[in-house]
Amino acid sequence: MRFLLKKTLVVLTLVITHANYSQIKKINIEIENYTYTTIQFGYHYGNKTYLKPDALTDSDRIKKQNDGKFVINYDSTLEPGVYFIVFKPDNKFVEILIPEKISPDLQIRVSALNPNQTLQVEGDNDENALFYSYINFLNEKREIALKHQKDGDLESINKLNEEAEDFKKRVIETHKNKLVSKILNANTQIEIPDFEGTEEDIKFKSWKYYKNHFFDHVDLANPAMLRTSFLYNIVDTYIEKLTVQHPDSISNSIDFILSKMKPAPETYKYYVIDFLNKYAKSKIVGMDAVYVHIATQYYATGNAPWTEKEQLDKILENAKAL
Repeated sequence: MRFLLKKTLVVLTLVITHANYSQIKKINIEIENYTYTTIQFGYHYGNKTYLKPDALTDSDRIKKQNDGKFVINYDSTLEPGVYFIVFKPDNKFVEILIPEKISPDLQIRVSALNPNQTLQVEGDNDENALFYSYINFLNEKREIALKHQKDGDLESINKLNEEAEDFKKRVIETHKNKLVSKILNANTQIEIPDFEGTEEDIKFKSWKYYKNHFFDHVDLANPAMLRTSFLYNIVDTYIEKLTVQHPDSISNSIDFILSKMKPAPETYKYYVIDFLNKYAKSKIVGMDAVYVHIATQYYATGNAPWTEKEQLDKILENAKAL
């Protein structure tokens, strides 16, 4: 029966809840060493990127004004996360952190020649200054490390890695409530302690510890995480690489992740739909059970309230038939 049924896929529409999000109405962008008349402004969302149109022109091409600046207008709010400006002609881009609390009139200055080194943002509570101080520090140490690598100087390389890690930890500890801290922390490696036993025991204990602590540094309840380039891969790794590929184990991992995301309604919605679609399309025998689990535990219980009745009926009918 599995191969005869066409399971219902859910289309994720980008309907945003604007409560408590960044009250930006206008972004002013001044770009040096840039002769072109348009730029594009976009953001990460799950495993994709989207361009953000200007509210006044409804165009994803932001035009240069008479004073030489680019102005992006909004008739609503701007959701927190990682955005980017795309430059012509080679689609070079620079990423910008947009936290929840920010000025309604954001000012950005940057050079198209070396955007990461020149980005200046006013009205963002120093989020981007902190972020790029780390990025530029990391790039500086990486260049030095490459020279040591040619010489085979592992001791110096390890020292540089320690300096970079210490720099990151200082930012995270000093600015715990900032978005930059959440992003840097989410990309922190899990430190696995030493275990005793046979080689097989040590491997199992290390894997179990790694899985149990995999999300220690990732704030799944933070709404900004959905608009980053890394969250989707982190979640996918947990499901595909750290979870035993058995329907019950996968269902348990999905429940665990979604429970952590519940305080961030848009993130929660995105992943409920994404998980349902993923296992609706799965060709692996037995994975129907994961689809059924999501349908019965989330859609049938009212935990997917965005779903229209006709679509909900189809999902539940498919789950019942499997």
